[in-house]
Amino acid sequence: MPDEYTRLLRVDMSTTSKFHTGLQSYILEHTSLMGIVNRLLSNGEEVDVHAHMKKLGWHGVRDRILSYYMGIVYKSTHIEKVDFTLVDDILDFEQSFRFATVSGYSRLVLFGMYMKLDCADQGVDDITKHPLYPNDITISYLKKMQEKVINIDYIIILIHHLLNFLGEDKLSSFISQNFSYESIYINLSEEQKEMMAKNFLTYGASIGESELFTMKIV
Repeated sequence: MPDEYTRLLRVDMSTTSKFHTGLQSYILEHTSLMGIVNRLLSNGEEVDVHAHMKKLGWHGVRDRILSYYMGIVYKSTHIEKVDFTLVDDILDFEQSFRFATVSGYSRLVLFGMYMKLDCADQGVDDITKHPLYPNDITISYLKKMQEKVINIDYIIILIHHLLNFLGEDKLSSFISQNFSYESIYINLSEEQKEMMAKNFLTYGASIGESELFTMKIV
């Protein structure tokens, strides 16, 4: 996945004028990203990101860049015109689960992009068929959360693994008894712990989130 783009999806994207200036500087420092933005927003001419942010908002710019990357994957070409049909499923996914995450972050788009690229690699044409796409049981757990979270992608992956390892009844029992994550974790086998860690690290490496590799537990 393109690090210069996924880095933008990982952070809080304020809509203040100060942020617009910072985004323009960031794009100018990354030539490949600058080329994409110029192509999509100003027919190849150098673009004033600040002006387009005022006109389109962050999501408008974000979604156009997303459609560009999906065009490379699904049309094998550098698209000149935005085709939102290439990203409707990712944006629908974001809309469906926005209730569980903090406003300003695009972690759902990031996770949707990851699933769609993985589906393309596997020859699957529907991201809802991806193993990590939240099913009804996962959704029910997300709706029980008392607070919105930033890293909603990690929460979805975690719930997926715990359901597969423990089953719905056992996991629900642990949660109803207010078991801490550590208490639930020790009920996993070593093989399950290793599998979950491997999958988290694989995802972290794909989206360029080095914190998963370097953070320490205090």
